Amino acid sequence: VKSGESLQSLTINNLDLIFDKSIMYGGSVRCTPNAVSCLLLGLDRVVPVRARSWIDRIENLTLRGKWIHALALGLDFYTGDAQIAIGLPKEGKARKTAVLSKCKNLILTYVNLALEQFLSKSTENQPRGRHGRRLTEEAPHFRVVGAVVIDFCLEVGSHDLLFNDVYGIFKKAGGEDVILDLLESFVLKSKLKYMPQKIFSAFAAHLIACNRISKLELCILKLEISKMDSEEILKVCTKARIWSAAIYTFLSKAPKADFAGPIRLLHRHLNSGQRNPDPFLILVYTRMCLRGKRFPSGETLDPAKAGLIKAQIISAIFEKHPYSTATTETFGSGAERGEEFCIA
Repeated sequence: VKSGESLQSLTINNLDLIFDKSIMYGGSVRCTPNAVSCLLLGLDRVVPVRARSWIDRIENLTLRGKWIHALALGLDFYTGDAQIAIGLPKEGKARKTAVLSKCKNLILTYVNLALEQFLSKSTENQPRGRHGRRLTEEAPHFRVVGAVVIDFCLEVGSHDLLFNDVYGIFKKAGGEDVILDLLESFVLKSKLKYMPQKIFSAFAAHLIACNRISKLELCILKLEISKMDSEEILKVCTKARIWSAAIYTFLSKAPKADFAGPIRLLHRHLNSGQRNPDPFLILVYTRMCLRGKRFPSGETLDPAKAGLIKAQIISAIFEKHPYSTATTETFGSGAERGEEFCIA
């Protein structure tokens, strides 16, 4: 009302509004002080008109089958970007609580309706992977539904809704691989920064099974390891032999980073089989730490901790390693070829 912007237009047929030449149709409208409702004065009747509340506007879209539009509107209400939010608390925390309560039910109803045909087949006991890929081919809307609900859950910060309720529905419908596949892009875009260990284990197993180990490493480098089980992630890194991710995990441990751990781990697995760590990786990591830089980002480490970090690194380098007898040969072979190794 204040800005004069038109938000919605409706055509009123056969109402015969009172017409005044001086003010056109202005005299046929009587509004309440808050402009939430008004009366339209016709020649033979009076028609009450009421602006829809924020809940009515969402439900009106769902009744018309416009679920994605309803979720988008709900997100606008949550962030405070929606106009004419009648009935919604103005205070930020109260507003978000009210919208989230409504939209959680909206999400679950939408997912159940969208996957109804698959849920009715009771596919929960079918092998994960094969069935999921078949669904990806036969029902592209699986990916559409998954992308919409993942994006919504992350925007409102509802990880519990995503990883407990939504994930459970997808799994029961036989689409676990689909939602695991979709998580990758959200991690790489830094929209998803952590996940429960059970979900991460399934996510890692899925990428390894799909021969996307390099993508798994990139994803781990994007995660906030301090909010997850670092020991389990290290086991995944060691098994998949993704060494940069393993170093990153050591440095992101909570409550205290372990700067000596990467040297010990890489030394232990030198010449241990396929995809063994490159000795140059140890040198690059060591050099960055001694120069006060974080691996692999190159960010400056806390100067107050620089002395302790260097002490850890030097101690790990010169301690006696019982893991391998081939280390000297590995580094020596470079010297025989005339290559120079410079750490500092």
